[in-house]
Amino acid sequence: MGGQHRRPGDPYDVGFGKPPKQTRFKKGRSGNPNGRPRRKPDLYTELRRVLGETVTVTNQGEPRQVTVQEALLLRLRDQALRGEIRASKLLQKVVDALPDGPTAYDHIEMQVGLFRNLALLGLLVEESEREKANQSPDPAEAHNVE
Repeated sequence: MGGQHRRPGDPYDVGFGKPPKQTRFKKGRSGNPNGRPRRKPDLYTELRRVLGETVTVTNQGEPRQVTVQEALLLRLRDQALRGEIRASKLLQKVVDALPDGPTAYDHIEMQVGLFRNLALLGLLVEESEREKANQSPDPAEAHNVE
């Protein structure tokens, strides 16, 4: 079969699974030279990156490095303290959006701990039920119960 596709001067058979040498992938060269396109970051990722950058602010005459997020909050606080109503309302909205007491992460950790304890309790109940089932009473002792 392979011999039918062979041309004179070809060093090997050409056929299924044996493409001609000149059309094969070149060694050391990718079949996908551009690769997969990079994923575009979503708005949340971009916002975290931008707010996490550091800037220099001057506080009471001293320069200090803070994140953009902290600088914005400091500016909002200062405007609210100067009596600007819009800044006060916005700052109050930010404060109201904060969780009372534990953070959401603490709540998740608490839920995981609760589920873990429930699972352990379930295993203990199953084990005690298995032990009760394995302890069959002696028929002779069952009649002598007072």
